[in-house]
Amino acid sequence: MKKLLFMLALTLSANTFAHDEASGHEEATEDEMYNSKAIVLDKSHKEFTIQLPSNPTTGYSWFIKDYDERLVEPTKHQFISPKKERIGAGGMETWTFKATRAAFDVPHMTQISFVYAQPWNLESVSDNVVTVVTH
Repeated sequence: MKKLLFMLALTLSANTFAHDEASGHEEATEDEMYNSKAIVLDKSHKEFTIQLPSNPTTGYSWFIKDYDERLVEPTKHQFISPKKERIGAGGMETWTFKATRAAFDVPHMTQISFVYAQPWNLESVSDNVVTVVTH
């Protein structure tokens, strides 16, 4: 079972867009969104960053909808403006998470759900689910 989970994690990690704090920021394209992709963590890489395209000038932002607080915890959230400063242009919302100690007691697979909505109207325009695998 452990070998099967490890092989699944390796397969899914080939499609991962997330990166750790030491790497630079990259811009995501529409097909680099996280749905159906996994972020694979081990004890030496406990922090990870998720970037989602966003345009707060429209009143919309990404909100964390659901996550397992026993396994991951959000540590930072920020908006990164586009390189070309245009009025009303979208950028990236960056969410940094850290896996907890319990996440590595045994291999886990968990999900973090986001919703793209206006704070005064939380009906989703878009949802995004990120899968996190620890080993």
